[in-house]
Amino acid sequence: MPGAFPSAPAWYVPVAPRPSLAQWLACCWTARPSGRHRLLPDACIDVLWLSTGEIVLCGPEVAAWWFELPPGVIAAGVRFRPGVAAAVLGLDASTVLDRLVPWHEVVGEAAAATLARQLSEAPDDAARITVWEGAVEALVASATLQPLAEQVLALVAQSPRSRAGAVAAAVGLTPRQLHRRCLQSFGYGFATLARIVRFHRFWSA
Repeated sequence: MPGAFPSAPAWYVPVAPRPSLAQWLACCWTARPSGRHRLLPDACIDVLWLSTGEIVLCGPEVAAWWFELPPGVIAAGVRFRPGVAAAVLGLDASTVLDRLVPWHEVVGEAAAATLARQLSEAPDDAARITVWEGAVEALVASATLQPLAEQVLALVAQSPRSRAGAVAAAVGLTPRQLHRRCLQSFGYGFATLARIVRFHRFWSA
């Protein structure tokens, strides 16, 4: 599943978050991509800074997609654990499905500008990771983890071919309620979530 470090490409360097953030983040990361690269859906939401000065929230994806940055651009970001970012940021994950959202639209102009300045002034990758961790700690200070998302993900990970009805019953919901809660937390319904989990199990085997 997301954050599986051994399969990371050479241009992308994931780093385990500080212990206080382990329940919120799959990883922090830095990257120096050159050329064209394909990204695979992983049920996560990333927020990334580019050395051009932009900060962007990358919503959950349904399918693989390609990207290419101008030569010399570097990046640093955080990857929220599946189902977590919606609670932290107070949004419905389905509203950012397959979208790249400017960070100032999520946290406001002032907060986004301050973070962009801190990241731009950081002298190296390690310092940028520290800045990101501080920013996330401020965000989660008033957030509450939603145990349902973790329960659903754990059940699907244990048995990727589980039916929606069985998982719904296990967490005390109707299938329709489960679908709605999956949309809010993961960005897509149970069937798509299960498909992505099955794909990652096959891909990492």
